[in-house]
Amino acid sequence: GLEVSAVITDRTPPPAPLIISAEAVDGGIRVHWKQVEDRSLLGYWLERRIDGKFNDVSGLLTVDEFTDRKLPANAAGNYVYRVVARDMAGNSAASAEQTVKYEKPRAPEEKAAPAAAPSPAAAPVQTQEKK
Repeated sequence: GLEVSAVITDRTPPPAPLIISAEAVDGGIRVHWKQVEDRSLLGYWLERRIDGKFNDVSGLLTVDEFTDRKLPANAAGNYVYRVVARDMAGNSAASAEQTVKYEKPRAPEEKAAPAAAPSPAAAPVQTQEKK
């Protein structure tokens, strides 16, 4: 019984991480944060809001940035992220939420095609309608 009473329960959460930057990069969104100092720190998790609640998109990280490449298809839109620091005792602290606007990169062939040119797929349909 003595050994158990000697164990100090850590109920102090680590300091909350601070997101320094969050930007759309090729094929994903890269989030960079300021690391926290906590002797019992386990690491960081990057979370993205999906359907109203935050979900882990990175797994355990011990670095200060992560690129989320698990964006849904047709990924253009606003994404909300936060970084959670967690210590060995399971206490956690979340950063402020950061919204990132992600615009789907265009395929190079779309840029090259003149905007006025009708797409070949549409042409036969129009011909059939006239008959």
